[in-house]
Amino acid sequence: MNQVLQFMMIAEKLKDVFRTGWKLSGVDRPESVADHTFGVALLSMLMGDQLHLDTEKMIRMALIHDITESKLGDIHYESQTYLGKTALQRAEEQAVNDILPGDYLELWKEFAARSTPEAKIVAACDKLELYMQALRYEKAGHRGLEHFWENEWNRKDFSPDVQELFAALEDMRTR
Repeated sequence: MNQVLQFMMIAEKLKDVFRTGWKLSGVDRPESVADHTFGVALLSMLMGDQLHLDTEKMIRMALIHDITESKLGDIHYESQTYLGKTALQRAEEQAVNDILPGDYLELWKEFAARSTPEAKIVAACDKLELYMQALRYEKAGHRGLEHFWENEWNRKDFSPDVQELFAALEDMRTR
């Protein structure tokens, strides 16, 4: 099969992979990984432009950052703690090696290692988008999502610029 079509058939699966954290928190129709990826890509574009980084690289990185979930599913934070970092990394590396060719694989590895300013901001945008979604769900009437806000692990990649946006989100939440 054509390599482009083969990759797209794998990536298309992300439309059907729902974010388990929301489902486990009582959200009936949670966003898909593809929905989340769109938000991360858009936020990465905005942050890249604002911070004068390589925005195109950031968008590309954001588009593939969760591609392993097309093979592994969305592994909830608590499940990750039971699996352990080593097992999770091994599974992701095996999946990404099966999915991504050449330059895309290197870009994903750069993201996973947080080895560049662009990768660090995309990682932060990944979590910031989670908070934006939490706020949307709360404004729509969903309750019991406090644990997302309280989990400091979600903010581990925040730079001062992203922290400022997070603080603005928290302010919007209290209004």
